[in-house]
Amino acid sequence: MEKEQNKQQRKKKHPHADKRVVILMAVALILIIFGTCSALAASYDKIYRGVSVCGVDLGGKTTEEAYTLLCEQFGDAVPSISVSAEGKTVDIPFADVAKYDFKKTAEDAFEAGRSNFFTSFMSYITPFADRKVPLAAEIDQQQLQAALIGLQAEIKDGYQETTYAPEQNMLVIRTGHAGKALDIEKLQDEIVSELEQREDVAIEAAVTEKAFSTPSADEIYEAVYSEPQDAYYDKENNKFVPHKDGYSFDKTEVESVLEKAQPDSEYKVPLTVVQPQKTTQALEQEMFSDLLATYTTYYSAGNENRTHNVALAASKLNGYIMVPGAVFSYNGVVGERTAAAGYKNATVYTSNGMEDGIGGGICQVSSTLYNTVLYANLEVVSRTNHSYPVSYVPKGQDATVSMGSIDFLFKNNTANPIMLKTYVGGGKCTVSIYGKKEKDFKVTVESTIVSTNPYTVEYEDNPEMEEGTEKIIRAGITGYSVRTVRKVTIDGKTTTENMPSSVYTPLSQKVMRGTKKAEQTTQQPTDTPTDTPADTPTDTPVQSPAETPSGVTENAGSDLSGWAGEQS
Repeated sequence: MEKEQNKQQRKKKHPHADKRVVILMAVALILIIFGTCSALAASYDKIYRGVSVCGVDLGGKTTEEAYTLLCEQFGDAVPSISVSAEGKTVDIPFADVAKYDFKKTAEDAFEAGRSNFFTSFMSYITPFADRKVPLAAEIDQQQLQAALIGLQAEIKDGYQETTYAPEQNMLVIRTGHAGKALDIEKLQDEIVSELEQREDVAIEAAVTEKAFSTPSADEIYEAVYSEPQDAYYDKENNKFVPHKDGYSFDKTEVESVLEKAQPDSEYKVPLTVVQPQKTTQALEQEMFSDLLATYTTYYSAGNENRTHNVALAASKLNGYIMVPGAVFSYNGVVGERTAAAGYKNATVYTSNGMEDGIGGGICQVSSTLYNTVLYANLEVVSRTNHSYPVSYVPKGQDATVSMGSIDFLFKNNTANPIMLKTYVGGGKCTVSIYGKKEKDFKVTVESTIVSTNPYTVEYEDNPEMEEGTEKIIRAGITGYSVRTVRKVTIDGKTTTENMPSSVYTPLSQKVMRGTKKAEQTTQQPTDTPTDTPADTPTDTPVQSPAETPSGVTENAGSDLSGWAGEQS
């Protein structure tokens, strides 16, 4: 009885104790739920719901899936850029000033809503979130600015900026003049903003009157003065940083010139130029004194689009440096082959033979590189042959690539860094590899056709063509199995290495044949006989491979020199 009374007294003394317990339990439950959801949100390896890029929903996709989708949606078409002012217009090619980075865009989409623990939690549980991520665009601000300055120069009575630059051992100052001026910085911001949303840019720019002016001597000195800088190799970014000359001048002399400066005039002030101790050329010679291998393939320079693609892909390799042990990825270095990246339509291989597609020609660069790698005695990590043979390299020595599925990989298995150098011009594509030889070596590459698989002939009847006539509508391609070996001789000892084998599939030849019956006509006798009967067919039937005396048919009449491989 006494215990019960004490219990009742404690309840009266602490009337809110039970409520506090309930509240604490509720808070603990909320924290558990919050912690669980936050942990799930943090471990969620896909893009959060509601994340989109230019109207394309990426929610629930991995970064790889998002990257592929963005390439499909935006890779083959690029925005137009047009800026007008005072009746003058400049059309700026997208590829000249910008390119989209779909990989970074996919990564940005993945990071959307993950800025901290709380936002990750809210992003994970919110079903109707709307998070718009812009397309990541790399803008060449200098090129864009130059195009806008060019527009300003076309405007009647337009403003001209005063410019200055080192030229040999002189500081050259060229004064401008007053006139109608564009707000170039504002225009650049507007263009970038619209490109990030993948909008066509069509801006009617405003102009304002701007008086003649010159920068101060301090401004020029701050922009031009510099200490000499040696060239060096940037390991983190895997590139050479070129040397810079040092510049200085007498500031009082520049002040004197500016005080008397007139519009549209040129002034020169002596410039002190100090060269660095190590130039870019000297550093390259020091690190890459030996030519390990070089290889050249040929193409038709008259095919402008394909030539453009070959040159663009080769430019991505030029100057690329690999440290010992590094693995080179062709797709990783060359990047997306899309219109947004500057590539054009050219002939590519497909299951139907050859068709037009974005990026045709880039496989000639990868195949040229592959052969250089073979002769440089570097390790081939991954290489795939084309579906059908190409003409610019021997059978068994080509390397096809396709973004997202087929890559060409090789490893720098030497003890020193190596550098790629490329040249494209005059119908030639050359890839060279430089480094430092530990020992002299000699490499030979031999490819042998193991078997041949002749193509078949498919016939399609055409009632509009005369019976007995035939027309080839798709040339056949013979298939091959090819074995390739590399023989390396060092110190008089030769070793033989089996390289990746090649199997080229045959492509059937398609032939259209006529089924239209010839009209029967009654011939009247004549005094003069004809040399050829009227019903003699004038078209020669197409001969199938099996009918060829040699038993093996090569498609000698089909020009494969413009084919680029499995790249689209």
